[in-house]
Amino acid sequence: MKVALVCLGLVCAAASEDKPGESVVLITCTAKDEGPSHGTGFAWNKPTYIVTALHVVAGCDGLEVSSEGSHSGASAHFLKAIKASDLAVIELDKTIGLKPLEVSGQAPPDKQYVIWGYPKLVIKMQGDDLRFSHVRDARSTLSDVMPDKTYKELLGPAGYPTLDAVILRVGSTLQPGHSGAPILDSKDKVVGIGDGGLYEGVKGINWAIPATTLSLLMQSTEGKPTSRPKLAVQFSAQSDASEAAGIALEDGGKLRFVFASSLKAISETASEDESEDVKKLVEGGGPAPHDTAEEGAGKGKPTISKAPSSMCTKIP
Repeated sequence: MKVALVCLGLVCAAASEDKPGESVVLITCTAKDEGPSHGTGFAWNKPTYIVTALHVVAGCDGLEVSSEGSHSGASAHFLKAIKASDLAVIELDKTIGLKPLEVSGQAPPDKQYVIWGYPKLVIKMQGDDLRFSHVRDARSTLSDVMPDKTYKELLGPAGYPTLDAVILRVGSTLQPGHSGAPILDSKDKVVGIGDGGLYEGVKGINWAIPATTLSLLMQSTEGKPTSRPKLAVQFSAQSDASEAAGIALEDGGKLRFVFASSLKAISETASEDESEDVKKLVEGGGPAPHDTAEEGAGKGKPTISKAPSSMCTKIP
């Protein structure tokens, strides 16, 4: 078994690199008239139960789960959800040799954690160091990081997670693709589930759902959302379009992130109030000062986000 040493002061804890590979999966969602989108999930409770963020699987016509550790995959179907916490569990249609992760009820901010998943749709799963924010209150909610006005703009139409959802505030970066990713302690126990953030996660205004919420998941009687959230912002679920070129337009002190495969595509899909700014960019032949995406534009459907912050171009 591969082992990595995590040292805090003079204390070193062994953290297994094999365990995540046996439990963490890539989830692909397909829906009519839209390209595939992706998120992370992990086995929990049973080898065929996969936990992820609800927005990863909401409104999907088809779900495919791939395991890098077992070199296999299977289709899956919706099972349970807690809409207020943006959590869901889906069930595999066949076993693929996964090992369920255990849950820990504690997540002290002075400890070291790793989030395992597929940020930016990397080919192979990776683990990234994660740091929880120190807060004065023992219990944080989404309203602590997102003003009511911003919530209404970004999440109001979808309705989840709710402002009173209990969260873990994340001070380090969450990236597109980390939706549904397990946050593990040094004993490989899940303390949280990656959910979302503002400004593509780079500002440190991010959040996760406490793993203790999972104890309520199987008791839920809520149904699956029948449509995919239409907002092209705020969460870390990855889509093909989010690998496209990103342009951030200034508008009254806000940043509106525009993703498309080229400046020409951005121009063709811009709204009237954006067209003049985009036209200047196209004529200039170069990126805006707030370019936020990597070069090598993707081929996904161009998407324009009118919100002040973005974790992805569209939420599955």
